[in-house]
Amino acid sequence: MKPDDEMLVAVLGYLIRSQCFGAKYHRWYELGIEHEIRITSLYEAYLLSLDGRKLERVPKMLQMYFQYDSGLSWQQKAVLFVNIIAAKKVQPEVYQKYLPMIERFAMEQLEAGHIDDNLAVVYDEMFAQGMINGDIVHWASEILFTHKVICTDSQAAKIEVYEYARNTEYNTACNNADNKQAMIRNGGAYFTVYTKDYCLIMEDIYGNRFCEELGYYEEPLMDIDRCVKKCTELAQGELPYILYSMQDKIGEGVEDSDFPGVWTVLKSPQVSDRFKRELAEQVILFYRKRKYEAGCLTGLDHKLLSVASSRMLMQYLTEEHLYETAYRMAEECGYEHMDTAACVALCSYAIHTAAFEEDDFLLGFAESVFYRGTYNDVIIIYLCKYYNGATKTMAEIWKAAGAFDIDTFDLEERILSQMLYSTDYIADAEDIYESYVKGGGRELICMAYLSYFADAWLVRDMVVPEYVFEQIYVRYKEGNLLNDACRLGLLKYFSEKEHLSDAMYQAADELLEEYTSKNCYFAFFLQFEKKLRLKYHLYDKAFVEYHTDPGRKIMIHFSLDGEHYEQALLNEVYDGVFVKEFILFFGESVLYYMTEQEKAEEKITESACLNCRSVPDEECHGRYEMLNDMLMHHAMGERDAQKREMKQYYGMQMVTNEVFRIL
Repeated sequence: MKPDDEMLVAVLGYLIRSQCFGAKYHRWYELGIEHEIRITSLYEAYLLSLDGRKLERVPKMLQMYFQYDSGLSWQQKAVLFVNIIAAKKVQPEVYQKYLPMIERFAMEQLEAGHIDDNLAVVYDEMFAQGMINGDIVHWASEILFTHKVICTDSQAAKIEVYEYARNTEYNTACNNADNKQAMIRNGGAYFTVYTKDYCLIMEDIYGNRFCEELGYYEEPLMDIDRCVKKCTELAQGELPYILYSMQDKIGEGVEDSDFPGVWTVLKSPQVSDRFKRELAEQVILFYRKRKYEAGCLTGLDHKLLSVASSRMLMQYLTEEHLYETAYRMAEECGYEHMDTAACVALCSYAIHTAAFEEDDFLLGFAESVFYRGTYNDVIIIYLCKYYNGATKTMAEIWKAAGAFDIDTFDLEERILSQMLYSTDYIADAEDIYESYVKGGGRELICMAYLSYFADAWLVRDMVVPEYVFEQIYVRYKEGNLLNDACRLGLLKYFSEKEHLSDAMYQAADELLEEYTSKNCYFAFFLQFEKKLRLKYHLYDKAFVEYHTDPGRKIMIHFSLDGEHYEQALLNEVYDGVFVKEFILFFGESVLYYMTEQEKAEEKITESACLNCRSVPDEECHGRYEMLNDMLMHHAMGERDAQKREMKQYYGMQMVTNEVFRIL
């Protein structure tokens, strides 16, 4: 039963005063209009209580009333206009009357940036009517890309949106947790995304986050594809439209029609670096494919590019002779992935631009190019002037310089100095040294070089070129001051020559006198001819020579009878060379072993047997030779010969005692 008008007025008045505008009260307001009740705010209450999810034909009285009254909020007007739009086929005359009002309303709301479900219907209708101009597309650039998310989970507190193409993170609250964060209505929220590649993360009231598409669903509010093309044409430079049109270009590639929008995206701080990087790669590919001038590409942010894109761009810029930008890129991004030919061209340009002045980065660049095996004279000249690195690498540069007839004096000096201090021997050392000497090398370096090899010859038995000792000998004859390494090295060199010239013999004699007078003996002294051995009393000596690190404490443990061992500290006669002297007769031997002190331990490092197998010299008749003769005859069972030697030795002893008296 319908209540009478008097009771209806009372109920409506109470509801309006109490602001009861929920959908469950809508039927009361509808009855009031049907009964033509005259009460303030009835028509407004009717609209406020209208279920936004349903469409109803607006009563004629309301159509007339709101055609002239504009006191409604924009949300109420949107509800009214949506219902009028929905009924335009059955009430075309009403629609036509309201159309100018709807258009004005749509423009006002676009400019204000408002959006909800009802406004989306109004905007779609206006766009369908062709209401698009420069101002509108500017205002609609955000609204057109609005999506709505409905949270079905009552515990949902927040929805966060992450869009691949953008830097911005949006937070929107559900359940009216914070009306200032977004447009919130009935557990829903609105967010704006310009592309299809995005992710929603839901956060519940406990702070837990979920990526699964559970507890919510979302959809765009408007038909974007219907009007985005027209909007993009009218709104030149508007990022939302450009990004929307560019989202498929990452995989498909760009075209001429995409410019200058591409540059807008690449320069925008709102666009993510990863999206810019992928788009920039497509731009570089496009330019190279079309063989366009590379000048426009100089504006790309090089730091955004991937390794592959950087290589591609630097190479393209170099090919187009835009060396300045390409080199600046190389300084920022590196040059490792460029093709060799491009590296050679760019490095040569940079060296000329720097007027061959030293620069650490440029030197590294030149070195990198050289390692690739392709270079030119400019790069080699620069490396010869400044490069300091591995000795073997410098030697390779030196060899390469020879093919270009480049001055290598400074490089040779650096190679020789480094080789001497690092003891890093190289196969080309001899050729490098000879070239250095021909170029007027400094005597200090030359002497260091000769000393290095003489020392290696003495201590490590290193195979040393003949010219080293020839040059030492020249300096010796000239009276130059030579160190022990050179003097002893020269003496050892003389000991191994089958024949010595008179001058060499004299030099060997002088050097033997010098070192034997210092009680400094070496095993190679015994290799000299008999005359020198006799002169310096070497004929009765045997030497144990041991080589190790300089300054070590070396003990020799030796036994003359094979049973009882004695020990003695070896004398270091030269850095790293230790010698022990023995006097042995024919057939005698010495068993020995060496120990070195390492921290708290004593380690055995060498053991051997020193024998005397020399046959006595018939031309020598000293006591040592006579004793040796006796021992040899005894060993061979020649008793008569042994007796003769013994009588002769006894007679010599008697004569010596008579003739020579101790004063």
